Amino acid sequence: VKMPLLSDLPAEVLHRITRYLVNPKIGFSDDGLCNLRLTCRALCLKTQYEFGRAAFSTLRLDLHPKTLQRLLTICRLPAFGEAVKKIVLAHWGDEYITFPLVSDDARGEKRLEDQVLFVMTKIFEESFNGMPSLKEIVMVTPCIARFRRHQYNLDAGFPKSAQDGGALTVEEFCLTLDRLYVLVGKAL
Repeated sequence: VKMPLLSDLPAEVLHRITRYLVNPKIGFSDDGLCNLRLTCRALCLKTQYEFGRAAFSTLRLDLHPKTLQRLLTICRLPAFGEAVKKIVLAHWGDEYITFPLVSDDARGEKRLEDQVLFVMTKIFEESFNGMPSLKEIVMVTPCIARFRRHQYNLDAGFPKSAQDGGALTVEEFCLTLDRLYVLVGKAL
């Protein structure tokens, strides 16, 4: 009698097997389910639903650009976006987040505060639209995100003294928990 391959098993049987690879008491662990998915494409495709539920049911995010880009990537993949049920937003203002200068369009002339609020609103709107099962958003206190933008004006030349200025502009903005509540509320 020939034993069937694991990838040939019906999805229902694989579901019963994979649920033992995720321990809800300790959260998602990369050890079991990820390793199983890496064995072959057939298993990767057949366990996509279980992986989405395990890995993306709760997202813990800060407000750094890479993290927000990952949020957009998750919400653009329906299998993973549908698995998100809870988002935890936390950010400690230890470091500044560098915000790029946008000079190709009219937004480049806006203040840093206006640009940050505009971009965050758009990111949250698109993300939440791609997460139909989202039930809860938790914001961990204290939460403050400090943004900074440097602008160098090479046409101004080098200043003769520190009082001349003009060659370097530094703009800062702090996104507080109150403002974050408003942004999330607008996006929902």
